[in-house]
Amino acid sequence: MALARTIIWADFALAAGVILIVFFVLWVKRQSRRHTREAERQAAQGNEDSQAK
Repeated sequence: MALARTIIWADFALAAGVILIVFFVLWVKRQSRRHTREAERQAAQGNEDSQAK
């Protein structure tokens, strides 16, 4: 009985760890996408500034 309870708790802990890893990966991808969008915007502004001169 104790072994079964331990296996159940280990299963829950494993599932929670997988969920946390998935959320972390998605968050990191969102952050990097935001940074590339800002870099593209700044590059576009830089191109407009150089064309205006």
